Amino acid sequence: MIQSVGGLRVDNPVTQTDGTIFLPVICNVSGLDTVTVKPTMLNSALVVRKIATKCRKDSIQLQIVTCVVDNKHTSITKGVYLGRMKKGSYLVQYLNPDGSVVKLREIEIK
Repeated sequence: MIQSVGGLRVDNPVTQTDGTIFLPVICNVSGLDTVTVKPTMLNSALVVRKIATKCRKDSIQLQIVTCVVDNKHTSITKGVYLGRMKKGSYLVQYLNPDGSVVKLREIEIK
């Protein structure tokens, strides 16, 4: 679904003043914006409820969780807070609902 609504982009992680990590994750599930590919579907009834994350030893798996439009959520993601993480390289992957993963990019936590 993510590719059909314009894709998903992960930018460089940002270390906050308290030492936690913010990972910019850009996506618009409405299908109105081209993020990495031209959208082929519109979703006027969906918004992003949250970005689910699973941090493994050397990887970070992301999943965009949607819900029906409400007054609390928006169709656009800005990113996710990962908390404190060890320095090093991490493979960022998108976790599909069927359990398969798609490699997005590698990031470096400094």
